[in-house]
Amino acid sequence: MFFRIRTWSYNSTEIDIGLKDRPSAVQAVDARKAAVEEVERLLQHPEDLKRLPNMLEEYTQKHQANKTQLSATVASQVDAARAGMELLDSAQKTLTKMQECYKVSY
Repeated sequence: MFFRIRTWSYNSTEIDIGLKDRPSAVQAVDARKAAVEEVERLLQHPEDLKRLPNMLEEYTQKHQANKTQLSATVASQVDAARAGMELLDSAQKTLTKMQECYKVSY
């Protein structure tokens, strides 16, 4: 079973987010439930609504940072895969040339 824990911190409160090897729909439902519980925890009193714009701005900034990091990681992996494919292509061409050389000498 695949199990991964990520810790997310908001206002010095750590929240453990566990992802198990489960269908995506179940993960989506669990994520929505966890999000609702977190919002309920953060907004327990009417005066907590005054913090909502700041919380939204912080969430937006974190979301953008995560999106940027994910894009950079994917781009890096694509570049690495492309370089690997080019190396494989070069190796294949070299092997083909070597096979042709051996065919001629027999």
